[in-house]
Amino acid sequence: MSPSRRPLDQVGDATRAAAAARWLRRSASAAAREAVATAVSLCGIPLVLGGAAVAPGGGHRSPPVGVHGHADTPVILVHGFAASPACWSVLRRALHADGRMVVSFAYAPWASSVEELAARLTDTVEDLLEATGAGHVHLVGHSLGGVVIAQALTDDRLSGGVDTVVTLGAPFGGCPWAWLFPMRPLIWALRPGSPLLRRLAAWPPPPGVRWLAFGSALDPVVPADHAVPANRQATCVMVETAGHAGMLLDRAVVERIVAETAVPAPDVDPVELLGA
Repeated sequence: MSPSRRPLDQVGDATRAAAAARWLRRSASAAAREAVATAVSLCGIPLVLGGAAVAPGGGHRSPPVGVHGHADTPVILVHGFAASPACWSVLRRALHADGRMVVSFAYAPWASSVEELAARLTDTVEDLLEATGAGHVHLVGHSLGGVVIAQALTDDRLSGGVDTVVTLGAPFGGCPWAWLFPMRPLIWALRPGSPLLRRLAAWPPPPGVRWLAFGSALDPVVPADHAVPANRQATCVMVETAGHAGMLLDRAVVERIVAETAVPAPDVDPVELLGA
């Protein structure tokens, strides 16, 4: 190699080393956030399983839990599989600080089907609109919770009652890991190409509903391209600093959700990037 090229080579090596260092720092931070978010999500499960948040059989409606604040448009939070309302602690605080009414929708991991949970969520929306006199609700769902919301929106009872839907790491394109849990009905429905997911992909988009879909490049559970709902005209936001559960603790994600559910969304590009 010519001596005259060595300074350029050294600059190139330094640039690559700096980029690698940034990637390692970002990955380590995302991994730490993922671990914390997962622990927070799981720690509330005994409370959910032992409390009134889980509807008994027989078609009874269970009251929503964690209702706080006041607003014209309440926000309903739907957690993912084997999680609990505790996973929403950061977002819930941010919404409360903005004066919102927040409702946590809870369910047990052994619920019989996505359709059952969607019917219960629809009941909750109807009850909340009647109790508050609000005209609409916002629905926010993480992972399986996003699929439950999508299924609920196939029910005519929600027609005109939902303003904004926000989904985070929701496996609309399926979860590759779902094949490992064949005996769990809720997980079985999330296999890539499952009858439920095919039906949701073919369902017409709900009129008048704005949809914001977060996907993460660091998500090992739901690949980013699987988190985009088909036929929903969603605004897709790619997260670069957090993984599947870590998105729930990510400041930029939380701030974006608070902003999206506060005022009508401005015109934006169909694909955006957070944390680049």
